[in-house]
Amino acid sequence: MDDLTKTKLEKLEEQKKISDRLNDVLNREGGLVQTSDRVCKNLVAAVAVSKRPGFFEYFQPSDAVQRIYQTGECGALVRKIARTQQEIDAIDRELAEKKAVAASNNAAIPPAVANLDQWFSSYGKPKEAPAPGVMTSFHKETKIYGATSHHRAFKSQALTMKKGRITN
Repeated sequence: MDDLTKTKLEKLEEQKKISDRLNDVLNREGGLVQTSDRVCKNLVAAVAVSKRPGFFEYFQPSDAVQRIYQTGECGALVRKIARTQQEIDAIDRELAEKKAVAASNNAAIPPAVANLDQWFSSYGKPKEAPAPGVMTSFHKETKIYGATSHHRAFKSQALTMKKGRITN
């Protein structure tokens, strides 16, 4: 493996670690997803009992979740993932350039052609002409597609091909 491939694998591993950290913040017990679900359920319940007299206690997220919101940890992790992806994309472009250079260096040079025999040996012989007395003709289609109360009539733009033989 060359250096670029190793670097790409390291960056992918780094991106996976950051992604796992973000996934943990979102999906752990008492994480952001669970907190969001609880807040939504709490708001639905609050709307349902809003006509009744009294006070409704709203759900309060835990201190850890509030700290995540205040520090912007999710946004920072997403930016790190995006930055790592940009680095991976740059490495991919470099690898593609290397492949293109290698392919252009190894590209087969077409053979020099000095006469028809060399041309035929390189590219093959043309197909034989059709038998004499065969003729193909094209005629405009005469069909007119009908008008309705919503659409005007129009002629077909198709050509009909007819194969046949020439007779004398």
